[in-house]
Amino acid sequence: MTTLAVMATIGLGSYGLRAALLVLLPGRRLPAGVDRGLLFIGPAAAAAMLSATVATRAGHLALRPVPELVAVAAGFVAARRTGNAAYAFAFGLPVLWLVSALPL
Repeated sequence: MTTLAVMATIGLGSYGLRAALLVLLPGRRLPAGVDRGLLFIGPAAAAAMLSATVATRAGHLALRPVPELVAVAAGFVAARRTGNAAYAFAFGLPVLWLVSALPL
């Protein structure tokens, strides 16, 4: 298979899975256990991307420099204090930009 065919297949599969929820479950409520589990998908995906960004470099395990670690700490504190994962990005990214601008 060519790269384009693989990407098109993955894209159609992803679209199909998302559309299936709208077509198969219109107006129905999900079971409480499933609904509760779905609350953790966003933070889990963000944590997976963040850990890959902070803890690896060129595919090898290595801690990142100070700006990324400070931004992660600021985002963690913001999310922990507010109880909202969106604040991790709202505070973490500006901290990353500011600390990156400092001559360290």
